[in-house]
Amino acid sequence: MICPNCGSENEQGKFCAKCGANLAREERSSEQDGPECQSAPDFPASSRTPHPSRADNGYGEGTKTVFRQYFKHALAALKRPFRYGSTRNEESMVHGIITVVLFSFFMSLFLYVTVDKAARFYNRSVDALFGEFSGLGFAGASFGNHFLKPFIIFLLYFAVIIASVYGVLRMMDVKTSMKEVAARYGAFLVLPTVIVLLVVLLTLWNVGGVLLAVLSLFLFLTLALSFASVFYSYKDEGGRRFDPVYGTLAVYVVNLFLQFLFADILVSSFFHVFGW
Repeated sequence: MICPNCGSENEQGKFCAKCGANLAREERSSEQDGPECQSAPDFPASSRTPHPSRADNGYGEGTKTVFRQYFKHALAALKRPFRYGSTRNEESMVHGIITVVLFSFFMSLFLYVTVDKAARFYNRSVDALFGEFSGLGFAGASFGNHFLKPFIIFLLYFAVIIASVYGVLRMMDVKTSMKEVAARYGAFLVLPTVIVLLVVLLTLWNVGGVLLAVLSLFLFLTLALSFASVFYSYKDEGGRRFDPVYGTLAVYVVNLFLQFLFADILVSSFFHVFGW
């Protein structure tokens, strides 16, 4: 044993052979201090704090869960549109908002692609008639005027339609909320959204003709039926202070006014590419 006082080595005994220090007392104190030091090991900081990748992984898993749930929601809405849509409540509002955003995105993408293709066709025709350096061609579609602006317009359109449907339902003494109306309208909007997606794909693949015309017709029909289906889903509720037929007509009038207003803006943006 090494003496803590003078540092000399001692083979046995209670006292140091050189300085006389009590070796037994020092041994007991070292034994008492040892377990305390060992009871609280110093773990590295990385084991005590959460790793950033774990938090990112949790966010990613949450996003995947939302999209999985929406995919199931969309399939159910396509399988039985009215039966499924008429049972939606406030808990499905997020799915309804996602559908509105997707429809607005696909419609804006369709307009962007259409304008860009029209501008390219016009430029090719001008180049063939007057030469490549005639200076009569026009630039293609712009992201701001032909995608972002229509996207915002469609979002405003759906916001006004949902608010109008909710207002008329309240006039009919129907016990509902804006969230529930948005959820049901979004469920009925799934079918038009799928049709818009098909129209976009056909346009990108340069497939037109009769098929594109038929899909466009179905698009307008299903879009017009979407908010009418919301009224019909409440057919057994309310005090009938305001007849559902007149309520539907009122929303149709609002719809026509919005379409006329927004169509004028979109058409002016379309012809602006050609300087008209």
